[in-house]
Amino acid sequence: MIILQGKTKPQYTPHALGGDWVVVINSQYIRVSGDKI
Repeated sequence: MIILQGKTKPQYTPHALGGDWVVVINSQYIRVSGDKI
């Protein structure tokens, strides 16, 4: 699984989740397959 890590944030810690959010606009155009959901 690919996770946004936020390495440019001052509070970056490799073993902790960064708390970043992703907003997807026009999601009807996104295609996923297999176990990626």
